[in-house]
Amino acid sequence: MTVLTAAMLDRLLHHSTVVQISGVSYRLKDKRRAGLVP
Repeated sequence: MTVLTAAMLDRLLHHSTVVQISGVSYRLKDKRRAGLVP
């Protein structure tokens, strides 16, 4: 997450909790299986 993105989210969601999810994307995994992504 860039500093600009974090600042924008902070201004918009200052009463919320931001959860950053990391891991393998299901859509990307499907594209790799189909041979569309190297």
